[in-house]
Amino acid sequence: MALDLERRERDTVMIFKSIPAPLACAMLGASVCLNANAVELSSEAQAGIRRGTQGSLLFVPEVVDARRRLPVIPLSITLLPGPPLLFSDLPEYLGPSNGVALMEDVAEGDYRLYVYHVPGSKEVCKTVSVVVENLGKKKLRLRFARSAFPKPGMDYAAMGVAGLMEFFTGHNVPPPLSIAPGAWQVLDERLDQTVAADPQLVHAFYEFHINQPARIAVLQRDTNQVSTDVVDVLPRLPRSLPGESPSGAGRGIFRTADIVATNLYGSVVDTTNGVQRLLLADGRRDPWVRGFDGLAGNMAVTNKGNYGVIYHIRLAWKSSDDRSLALLIGAPGSRMGEEIRPMAAVKVSDGIWKGGWQAISATGALSHQPGEVALAQKFAPPSPGTTNYLEIIYSPPGGSSLPTSLFFAPFQPLF
Repeated sequence: MALDLERRERDTVMIFKSIPAPLACAMLGASVCLNANAVELSSEAQAGIRRGTQGSLLFVPEVVDARRRLPVIPLSITLLPGPPLLFSDLPEYLGPSNGVALMEDVAEGDYRLYVYHVPGSKEVCKTVSVVVENLGKKKLRLRFARSAFPKPGMDYAAMGVAGLMEFFTGHNVPPPLSIAPGAWQVLDERLDQTVAADPQLVHAFYEFHINQPARIAVLQRDTNQVSTDVVDVLPRLPRSLPGESPSGAGRGIFRTADIVATNLYGSVVDTTNGVQRLLLADGRRDPWVRGFDGLAGNMAVTNKGNYGVIYHIRLAWKSSDDRSLALLIGAPGSRMGEEIRPMAAVKVSDGIWKGGWQAISATGALSHQPGEVALAQKFAPPSPGTTNYLEIIYSPPGGSSLPTSLFFAPFQPLF
């Protein structure tokens, strides 16, 4: 099927290989000056990395405390062809208001859908569902490529990681749909039969292909109503509910949902620069993707956090001082009072350990103070005078105050 993530990964590799030779040579040969102000790990932290196993939690407060002044790895951001993203997270807290939270008309093709809402109130349960209308003249056939629907819960950050892992590695997709012209049908019966109430989060993630034009709607209804019966009569919800504080990262359709991130031309990550930070989806160095909100008259909108976007990352690195490199996952966000646990779902290339998908979800944190990081991978130093490459696939997890902190930390290996 066209929605094969492995195929998109192969396309990404071809983009990497297509970098012009002079620029590639510049990347390989770039000299990084020694930085007298570089942030280095303490001897205790380096010992912890040497002892650490993949996914283990370490307490490295000096790196977390210094993250605002860490060198940020300069990146070249390229858009990668992929399914447009339908994103429904505004308003995030739907309260007791029934209505349509997202509605977009789409053409035949491949799509990614991300649903993220807290329904109802503490006193009233609701159902959040997705329905599809066939706008074509022939029978609409919808086939899923990937899906994730973690059980509604209250640990939003852990649910975000669980959802991404299910989306990327799971194989339990809903059955295909067949919809007559002009008819509505529920996208996922599991979601449509779910009842939840604030503060429970309803979080679902899908990729699918449709062979006819369609209208896709996300709605909240009473638990005794039928989604396909009420979608046409429910009110269209505004982006911010009257009398409520604004909530959510965005809604609408975003034509770009896959991004390639590589070193800025002429630069290489070098261990001589000490600990460095990979910064994604901050809205400045890495701009938020832009789209249009059909319920708001196709107004231009942004996805504040690039939720639902998939990053394909490939970084050139070298070790002029013959040190190893560790990939550490820190807590998301930078504001006081936000999540302090490392939270991420990442696919990391081979290093000291075999590469693959990892769920960084520190529900059993070592402490309740900022400073914890998760050890995702360790890389041995390249041969002197050579450059190696590391690859990561990453998507910002729901429930996180972005950006997630991804640290590349040099350490002295044992000989």
